[in-house]
Amino acid sequence: MKDWKSRLPDLIDRTDKLSDSVRSRLRKITGFNDPLIIIPYLGYGTADKLSFGGRILEDEGFAPATSADRTWRNLINMYKRFETDEVPGARIRARFQGIESEVITDHEGYFSFEIQPVQNLNSHPWQERVNAPILPVA
Repeated sequence: MKDWKSRLPDLIDRTDKLSDSVRSRLRKITGFNDPLIIIPYLGYGTADKLSFGGRILEDEGFAPATSADRTWRNLINMYKRFETDEVPGARIRARFQGIESEVITDHEGYFSFEIQPVQNLNSHPWQERVNAPILPVA
């Protein structure tokens, strides 16, 4: 039999999933939805593939900290940064060199793409993201 310490991570995970499910249902019922924000993660590319990803979250609307912020405002903003409302099941489309790919976010709002370039990437270590937008699909 497992002791409570070994069962705690599973309990926390199930509680998080239940909380996410309840919030999602309430948003559907009430029609109250925050705007979405796409958090892109640094990707990489080789001659054979371009790999990148990110996460879709509800935009909590916090502003960067300023020196004039009071302690209470900083605490609220810190909470907003830690407590995220992920968007599971969102369809995302990415386009690069005319190739389009679509994926669906997982239960925590994460997505990842692998696109095979049709043209050689230039020799610079960084590729411009021009013509490679990531767009939410309705």
